[in-house]
Amino acid sequence: MLKTKFLIFAFLFAGIIFAPGNGDSCPPGMYLDPATGQCIASVQPPPGGIPVDATIASGQISAALSNLCVLIKNMLGIGMMFMVVSSALVYSIGQVMGAETRARASVWATSMFNGAIIAALIYLLVPFVLTTLLTSTGVTPTCTPA
Repeated sequence: MLKTKFLIFAFLFAGIIFAPGNGDSCPPGMYLDPATGQCIASVQPPPGGIPVDATIASGQISAALSNLCVLIKNMLGIGMMFMVVSSALVYSIGQVMGAETRARASVWATSMFNGAIIAALIYLLVPFVLTTLLTSTGVTPTCTPA
């Protein structure tokens, strides 16, 4: 058990430390020169250069928040139904078993149902919060599932 937790922590830590960057690490008003890989200051970006600007970053953040909102709308509805059906199934199977298994099944079913309730809260609250964030950036939010 401890070994598994350590391995999970090690993989997560290594992923954070060695994660590749997106290449947009230049300060505002500077451009990344693809030939040298260094930031240069100029009025116009070099041919093939990547402009690093707050509006571009804002657009990328807004797009990421919109994608997160759509992902939540698509996945949590299915997850909630799966948790409710699974909890009912575990509870009903546990009722035909012995006393100890019945008690454990009851606890498991209650935990799954509580998980479904928390998923419902996330399903309702997160799109509202993300829509508020996106509206404050001036982007028209799109939080409708595909």
